[in-house]
Amino acid sequence: MLWILWPVIAAVAVDASRMRDKPKWDHEISGTSNRRPLVVADGGDSGALPGHTVAAYRSAIQRGANALGCGVVLSKDRHMLCNGDTRLGHVTDVGQRGEFTELRTKDKNGFKDFFTTELTLQQIKTLRKKQAKLGRDHQYDGKLEVATLDEYIDVIKESTRTITMSITLASPQTFNENIDMMNGITLEQLLLDKLAARNYTRSTDACILETEDYRTAVNLAAMTKLKVMYTPPTEYDTIDPGQPSEKQLKQWKEDGFYGLKIFKDAVIISRDRQVNHTRPIVEKAHSLGLRVHVYHFTTTTSTFSVSITITTFGTNTTLSITSLLMDS
Repeated sequence: MLWILWPVIAAVAVDASRMRDKPKWDHEISGTSNRRPLVVADGGDSGALPGHTVAAYRSAIQRGANALGCGVVLSKDRHMLCNGDTRLGHVTDVGQRGEFTELRTKDKNGFKDFFTTELTLQQIKTLRKKQAKLGRDHQYDGKLEVATLDEYIDVIKESTRTITMSITLASPQTFNENIDMMNGITLEQLLLDKLAARNYTRSTDACILETEDYRTAVNLAAMTKLKVMYTPPTEYDTIDPGQPSEKQLKQWKEDGFYGLKIFKDAVIISRDRQVNHTRPIVEKAHSLGLRVHVYHFTTTTSTFSVSITITTFGTNTTLSITSLLMDS
């Protein structure tokens, strides 16, 4: 996550009179205003509070976010949790808990950590979250629990305004390859069953599913009417990225994807903290009916409301990207 406040985004509240000059976004989400992009608070208000906790999610809504990001992972007993990935060592106190010492294991890449798949929900609920970054506010370290997917949904449903769920399937193959744990059920099916039980099934429901695994994205699009967003390979996420071909974009549209989740450097060219111009991917994607979700931006103010105005070759224009993934 980057901690520079890029000039493309002014993280300030925008009053209605100014927004009249902005484009309308057709999110196709019931109850969601098309007068602004979706502003996805990644893990909630994760600068002020440890991310992926009930308190962080509630705080982000209070600060103006209209979407909340949750990375879905599984416990050993197949309960769904919100976390950035399956690792717990850098975001909880598990390493200081002697009773869990023997549960520190290696993944298939040889990386050693405490993984959610090695602990039951009951064990994980005894852990306390902490900030992963040194520069963040640590006053709440050791006070908050890891949020379950149900708790995340509860926070959203208790809001008086529509909040869109932005759910990332973090490394779904990690779970699906664990035959003993999954017992023939995929992470995709577990997630869709849970969402259906919470009344999220329609294409206009306030829920977007995201994954960087292409096959999983294709499967999801075939399994549900909910919106599915695909994160293309990292070759499009570098400082001087290649751009997807028109053939690739058409294929992703035919796959039934709602849109693409793309790193901001693949969308915006910026030098010396000044925006020079944008790459053509947004216009190309929009011409095919694909939305564009850009990550990561940082808000350093007390609000997740945004206006997006960029300067393209000296001319003020507006970048009508569908959504922004923001960190605080």
